[in-house]
Amino acid sequence: HGGIHLASTYLITHDTTQISNTVINGNASGSVIILDETGTSSVKITGFVVKNGWNSEGAGMHVMNNSTAYLDHMRIIGNQSSSAGAGLAASNGSLCILDSCEIIGNQSSTDGAGILVNSNSSAIISRSLIADNSAWGNGGAFKIQDQSSLWLTNVTIGPNEAQGYGNGSETPY
Repeated sequence: HGGIHLASTYLITHDTTQISNTVINGNASGSVIILDETGTSSVKITGFVVKNGWNSEGAGMHVMNNSTAYLDHMRIIGNQSSSAGAGLAASNGSLCILDSCEIIGNQSSTDGAGILVNSNSSAIISRSLIADNSAWGNGGAFKIQDQSSLWLTNVTIGPNEAQGYGNGSETPY
């Protein structure tokens, strides 16, 4: 992959305590990380905690407008959205690839508290945990919509909670 690689010291040491010690805190003042129109290049982010974001979508991280994000050994925790995708949102033709990540304890006022994938976007997730996310609507773990796709390999889902249907997922078509 070409492009930018943002990493904590975990990349060098492989000491997982470095992940918990390297925090990007949104202080409830918008999305913590936004990737918008990186085009043909990509961004890889390794070994951080992303927490305390607040936005309508993608409070922890929002990948949008044909951007590509590779997330490795990330913890996306404790983010809140007034709409969907409190932990992570991929929208408008974007691609998110997650490996060995945790999407935990995010809250959404509507749907897909952990992950939202919409508008011709894709997410490929492996060796990860999606748990303790809570949606007031549907899909506590994730919501996939509008010709989007989600591939999961060796992913633990749950427990997650939704006040509507789909504690794990909502996939309306």
